[in-house]
Amino acid sequence: MTRALGRRRLLATLCGTAVAGAGCLGSRDDGPVRGSTSSESLAVDGTEYDSIVVFRNDDPAPWTDLETLRAVTDVFVRTETPVTYSVVVSDDNADERLDADHAVAAYLDDLRADHGDLVDLAVHGYTHTKETEFLGRSEFGGLNAAAQRDRITAATDLFDDHGWDTDVFVPPYNTYDETTADVLADEGFSLVSGNWYTLEDQFDVEGYQLDGDLTHLPMNLSMEDWDTESVRDIETLKRGIDRNNEASGLNVIMLHYYFYADQQQRETLEELVEYATAGDTKALTLGEVADKLDAGAIAPTEDGWIVDE
Repeated sequence: MTRALGRRRLLATLCGTAVAGAGCLGSRDDGPVRGSTSSESLAVDGTEYDSIVVFRNDDPAPWTDLETLRAVTDVFVRTETPVTYSVVVSDDNADERLDADHAVAAYLDDLRADHGDLVDLAVHGYTHTKETEFLGRSEFGGLNAAAQRDRITAATDLFDDHGWDTDVFVPPYNTYDETTADVLADEGFSLVSGNWYTLEDQFDVEGYQLDGDLTHLPMNLSMEDWDTESVRDIETLKRGIDRNNEASGLNVIMLHYYFYADQQQRETLEELVEYATAGDTKALTLGEVADKLDAGAIAPTEDGWIVDE
């Protein structure tokens, strides 16, 4: 990983509406709407927005159905909405990797070349397998540091082979522990995006903090209900966005491309994208958030967020 660690990080906890998700723990009811900000602030010159939205599309992987992934990509490209693709690089069951001649890797290469202004990539673990029972299910939490580092570096080596430069990590099942955070910081990552209740459980963090080498920016809204294994109702999703905006002016929205194989589901996705980005809202990728935090170019305000363009 080549990007240097920043001098100051914004450690954010999103305590708004949330569902567990990530293909994993089953649904969790919407969480209580809470939000707080640090008494400290960053000196940022820029444009003030009422809210920020980040879309996180999880699980492009060796087993990906490219037709569906392309259709989902088209929604974000057509609406000119930034999105982060959280990529799993290895399928150990099929002994398959996203190496140079893999069709999914070639697609991601083309995507970055054609739409690098909208799409960035994050490391989504190594195999997305259940390695421990940590917080119900985890690829990383509960493993020792050496085991976690081996899996993380195996993934980043494949990223580096493709020139996919990133310092963003999305843990499978959204679960990780302090050891994961330490290893990520050591390996040059600057931002991790899990879920809000993992951050509460493991780090006892609420609100915003302006210290630490690793930004924790958890998702606070899942587009899918993992009890019913279906896309959530659009009005429910809109209410979740409204509650998060009221609580923190921040939505980190998790989706999984394979739920949107049908046109009707993609119409729900597009309606949600348009709703989330409407008004005085700034849409960013996770990588853009990491870069702006590194440069001191983004900060919460009393009424929203200020972003140096």
